[in-house]
Amino acid sequence: MEATDDVDSGASLPGVAQVDRNMLSRLLYSNPVCLLSVADATNGTRNVMTITWLTPINNHGKFICSVNCKRHTASFINQVGRLFVLNVPTADQEELILAIGGCSGATTDKFATLGIETCDVGWLPPRPLKRKHGLSKKDRIALEIADAAASCIAIRDVIAHILCRVEKIEVEDGHYIVTGLQLAGFVKASYWNGKNFAPTSADAAPYLTFLGSKSFGKYMKSTKETNLPRHPLEGKGARDARNVRHEKP
Repeated sequence: MEATDDVDSGASLPGVAQVDRNMLSRLLYSNPVCLLSVADATNGTRNVMTITWLTPINNHGKFICSVNCKRHTASFINQVGRLFVLNVPTADQEELILAIGGCSGATTDKFATLGIETCDVGWLPPRPLKRKHGLSKKDRIALEIADAAASCIAIRDVIAHILCRVEKIEVEDGHYIVTGLQLAGFVKASYWNGKNFAPTSADAAPYLTFLGSKSFGKYMKSTKETNLPRHPLEGKGARDARNVRHEKP
């Protein structure tokens, strides 16, 4: 690929933050309800499923998620190297979240049926890198992200896009236990303060965590300062997360 064809995944819309690589795991600290979107360019198929069984396992972007082997989406991500996007919706989309989980992509185009608008990962196509010489390490990483994003599909009306790659697959009790790696994360600025993934104002709709039996908890901005326990994955001396309140609706 010539320099004129290189792309910069760091391009972003106003109001959208690209999360630093050393902070990517923080997007999953709170175990948000996600919409996992997949696409297969070889046959033009796509799908989206609701996923809640996921958790980070280190501070380097690795996480584990569990997907029933019988799910239609499982056929898109059951091999090492497969790519997908974790889209984080808000509490305002609870009905859509349940509707996505209530039908199968094997017989239904969920995007068309449920009116789900799609977009590029990060809400914006990567822009060309105007370089005449060799690429730096940062540029090579940007190219890797851009190439991965080009084969994925993301959802427009969400607050975060997390671009992921399958690193390992195991089968346990009828489920694929997927070890994934976060390649990049893009968050609406009203949900990212540079360190924590949470609403930064009372006007921002809360996002969700799953409590079971179609019941959700909400993450929202606290009305007062609180001292929360340090997350177990954070290193010694890391500052506590603040201004987040977790409650059942």
